[in-house]
Amino acid sequence: NYFANPQKKCENCISNCKTCVNEHSCTECNDSHFLLVINEIYSCVSHCPDGFVANSHRECTKCSNSTCKNCDVNNTSTCTECQPNQYLYNGTCVNECDGNKYSFGILCFDCDKSCSSCLNENHCLTCPTGFVLENDRCVSDC
Repeated sequence: NYFANPQKKCENCISNCKTCVNEHSCTECNDSHFLLVINEIYSCVSHCPDGFVANSHRECTKCSNSTCKNCDVNNTSTCTECQPNQYLYNGTCVNECDGNKYSFGILCFDCDKSCSSCLNENHCLTCPTGFVLENDRCVSDC
């Protein structure tokens, strides 16, 4: 937990740092922390902040999709969690569940393929041309 300063004296690494090259740059964190690099500043954090995901090397990797609050460690462009007031739809964060989608909590789902719009998976609100609404379903005729 030490490094040699320019005067060849041993100094402590920053807090929660296992190895470092100087007083500002940690190269490995203690087992309970993750290495976070932002603007060439290396620090150790107890959990990765929003927009980052922890990888198997105990490093915080930036999500490549800026709308993600959290993302898939194996595919950083796939969101697993969104910012407040957003919905998760097929790995992407959206502001609303529009078109033929409906919201359930913080997730968007596709309506049944027979619906133009829906309240949920079992309740069509509107139907495409040539279909009519009967008992919350779109049918070709009454």
